[in-house]
Amino acid sequence: EQGDADTVSEECKIFSVYFDSDFFHDSISSTLAKSKEDTGYWLIFFQALNATMSWLPSAINEYLPMPELFSLVEWNLRSIGQVFFCNNPVTGLVIVIALAVQSTHILAYGIIALVVGNIFALLLKFDRGLIASGLFGFNSFLCGLAIATFHSGSDFEHSMILSTIMVSMLSVILFVAVGKTLGPYKSPPFTIPFNLVTLAFLIASSTMTNVETIMVIDPALPSYANDNEQSLITAKAFVNGI
Repeated sequence: EQGDADTVSEECKIFSVYFDSDFFHDSISSTLAKSKEDTGYWLIFFQALNATMSWLPSAINEYLPMPELFSLVEWNLRSIGQVFFCNNPVTGLVIVIALAVQSTHILAYGIIALVVGNIFALLLKFDRGLIASGLFGFNSFLCGLAIATFHSGSDFEHSMILSTIMVSMLSVILFVAVGKTLGPYKSPPFTIPFNLVTLAFLIASSTMTNVETIMVIDPALPSYANDNEQSLITAKAFVNGI
């Protein structure tokens, strides 16, 4: 499933900062054996959730119905976790819950972009190991969150959904392009694709007609130019702000 061994190896070198080389080689039995040996029975559950949970892909294929569907869910959750460099679906689930508490509207746009990004990577036949590690979804996820954040409305407008889809697909392509460009310098792309695509979208939106119905044009920010009477921020306020 991972394709030619040489190709996979080369791609994994480019994105080595993310990739777990043992991702597809651990199983539930080996994980439990390690847990019993290292920590005892009472910590098996927590040990199973540790690190990348490399036993999970084989468990999904072996024990769950419709493994393709559950694998896609797992990849999407790992993608969310990769925003914080955590290739772990539980981390992604915790972030989803936090976003749902903050704003279901923003979360929905993020999920749309995330799913589209991962499916697009599959259609382009990028390395399955890298997709399963969440590398082709986290930039798309951030793009969806950004578009929803700058969107002035609370409804799901078709124009914004279409923009989210297009931007998320472009971030996938840029992730590979930037990754290969920075490969010789031993530097991964991180969130550069998200920043480039989102900034391009925001700049382009300023020239769109009827843009006031789509985006926030004039955010309510005060002007600090030549404001000699402005009181300086206190140390306590600075710490609280951080």
